[in-house]
Amino acid sequence: MKETRALKIDSALGLRRPPARRRPWQWLARLSGEVLHALVFGLTLGALVHIVTVFVIPFVGTGDAVNRISAAPSQASVEPGKGGVFDPPWPDPAFVTMVCRFDLAKGPQRIRARAPDGFAGLSLHAPGGGVLYAVTDEVAQAGELSLHVMTPDQAPDVARGDGADVRFVVPARYGMPVTHGLAVYRVMAPWPSLRDSARATAATLRCDTD
Repeated sequence: MKETRALKIDSALGLRRPPARRRPWQWLARLSGEVLHALVFGLTLGALVHIVTVFVIPFVGTGDAVNRISAAPSQASVEPGKGGVFDPPWPDPAFVTMVCRFDLAKGPQRIRARAPDGFAGLSLHAPGGGVLYAVTDEVAQAGELSLHVMTPDQAPDVARGDGADVRFVVPARYGMPVTHGLAVYRVMAPWPSLRDSARATAATLRCDTD
């Protein structure tokens, strides 16, 4: 009550009390709070954009290897300077690479290639990127690498063979079945003199309907 009367007297006499001054630590606390809020907002927004981009690119991208080879012959060599669908900017000089596409919509696929004397790797890739499966020459039998590839729906109707083929059931990705992709066969050629032999071995890669 006394404080109210004092304010009225000051107002009547034309006197004003100076506004309360904020201490330096109060300004610093306020500034730190604003910077912290801006930082948290920026990090949250950046994380959301990154997550959305990662999940959207495989569905909207059309320049991946699987889509590029779809307009080319079913088999292609990945060699620099050939002017084909694949011309890697930094090719590995120690490997010769051959690719072929598989289409499980036509039925189970047998992906075969002759095993080399040295190292070789055979891998399956899904549209949009990502390795589905990979084996090396160590699983070769009778001088041949062989994969028997199928979807989960096809698997119950495909009898198991004598063990010469490596059986692989392609799992779904992002909740969607994978029905086509790319088989990549890489044969090591550690010396230039072995490159022709490695190229001949890589050329034996085939993706055939069972």
